[in-house]
This record gives sequence, structure tokens and C-alpha cells, in this order.
Amino acid sequence: MVRLANMYADGRLVPENGGETVRWYDLAAEQPEVTVTTLAQYTLGVMYANGRGVRWCLSLKQALITEMVTSTEAFRTAHLRCQQ
Repeated sequence: MVRLANMYADGRLVPENGGETVRWYDLAAEQPEVTVTTLAQYTLGVMYANGRGVRWCLSLKQALITEMVTSTEAFRTAHLRCQQ
């Protein structure tokens, strides 16, 4: 899922698409494998912080900067706030 998200982010073999990038990183962030989840959560946090493919989101940017995104629950809480 992360590889597919990267492909959409970079426009490799598929058209560049921020919405699809976010969708695939979001799905990857829900996976049980810690490495995949952490990478996907971090990447989504950066995307929200920079407003790339999504609208800019202060709560996720703050969570990323203060390193609150060390647990899946902290990430989900910030991510849900951004989607509202």
C-alpha cells in the first residue's frame, strides 16, 4: 500500500494524484505491521503539515512537530480532526 501511495505521490506509472496518495497512505496507516504503519502515519502527517494533496491541518502539524504521533491512537485523533 505504501508503494502504491508513493507511485501516486510521484506520478510513477500512474498519474500524480494527491487524493489517491492520501487514500493509500491512510489504508497503510491502519495495517498491523508497525514499520508500515509508522511510515504511513509520518508521511500523512507531513502531507497535512505541508498541505500536499490535502488541506493544511494545524492539529496534525502540531502533533507531528511535538512528536505526539508516536502512538496509533494519537495519530488517529489528530487525523480525524483534520478530516472534519
